[in-house]
Amino acid sequence: VYGDDSSESRILRVSLRDKAHRAFGEKNWIALGSFSWLPDKSGFYFLAKASAQEPKQIWFLSFPDGEVRQITSDSSGYAMMSMSADGATIAAAKSDIISSLWTFNPQNREMTQIVSENRMMQGAGGLKHLSDGRILLTRNQDNRVNLWTMSDDGRGEKIWTAADEGNNVHPALSPDGKFIVFSSNRQDGWHIWKADLDGKNLVQLTRQQTLGDFRPQVLADNKTVIFERRLDNLMKARLMKVSIEGGEEQPAFDESQTAAQAASASSDMFPNASPDGRRIAFTTHSFDSKNLTFHHALKVAEIKDGANIAAPREAKAENVGWNYRWSKDGKNLLYL
Repeated sequence: VYGDDSSESRILRVSLRDKAHRAFGEKNWIALGSFSWLPDKSGFYFLAKASAQEPKQIWFLSFPDGEVRQITSDSSGYAMMSMSADGATIAAAKSDIISSLWTFNPQNREMTQIVSENRMMQGAGGLKHLSDGRILLTRNQDNRVNLWTMSDDGRGEKIWTAADEGNNVHPALSPDGKFIVFSSNRQDGWHIWKADLDGKNLVQLTRQQTLGDFRPQVLADNKTVIFERRLDNLMKARLMKVSIEGGEEQPAFDESQTAAQAASASSDMFPNASPDGRRIAFTTHSFDSKNLTFHHALKVAEIKDGANIAAPREAKAENVGWNYRWSKDGKNLLYL
């Protein structure tokens, strides 16, 4: 949900005779790969994740009945796998994602590690400084992603969302510093929620049944929330808006822009509002079916009267991913 492995996939059974295909097995997967058939064709081993929060493991799917069995349950995952010709041995490359948290002082260029290396991917699904000085960030634990707070020296860690309330990602602070918006699947799919700085007074803002609402941003009026809505498993997405009190969910741009975007088959994703409230940046993604290439561009739209988004400008940069930020003065964009 917060990285590049967020799309669900199905295994298909394809007939070489007439090219007919249908789903094989009942399970949805994430990051499928490395299919290896047994010599007697009684099934195959493969690498996959059952959810975005867990590492990739080795699984077995029997043929033709389609029964699935998990082979490994390691704390680390696997990157590649191959099988010997006799089907008796599997060779696999194991991978482990380890991260830590650091602070950087731009004045003296000093870096300080505040959290030691671990497998919890802290901050991978969002990291924000709160108005009271604490850090709000995501943490993977027990195959669940939750929001935690800590002081800016890494101490005083405390869970912010209840441990049994689904997965919670993409926190954003309102410009007035009074509340947090975030994405959660705690109830009937992924929706946008609002809460006070202490995690209390939870309010569900979006309710339409889609593939998910993610990456909310509160505009300068402190009343309008912009977010990314996934429309299908092929990463099709639109920018939407909703009141901070909930209610009607509308396209972020006016109807003519939305219609033009639909005709071009492009997707708008990863919205990021500038600190001064005057602009919103986002990335647009499209597929050139003629040349079989993807195009990714960063665009900027002006915001009038605190919440009205004007037509987006031409692309500012190509191949910009999700990891970008505004400078404090709102005049520059920094990205990896």
